[in-house]
Amino acid sequence: MQDATAQMALLQFMQAGRKKVAVPSTAHLDHLILAKLGADKDLQDSLNKNNEVFNFLFICF
Repeated sequence: MQDATAQMALLQFMQAGRKKVAVPSTAHLDHLILAKLGADKDLQDSLNKNNEVFNFLFICF
C-alpha cells in the first residue's frame, strides 16, 4: 500500500476487529515526502509535518 491509501485500509482493518491479515502487506511512505531541498532535509521536513501519520502507520506495522 502507498501512504495515502494505507491509512484508510488500516483503519478499516482495525474496525473490522481482525487480528491477522489474509495476505501479508507493507506500506510505502513515499507520497508524504516532497523533494525540495535534498534527501536528508526533505525527509526531516516530512517527518516533522506528517508526524501523526507516520506514528500511526509505524504502530500498525
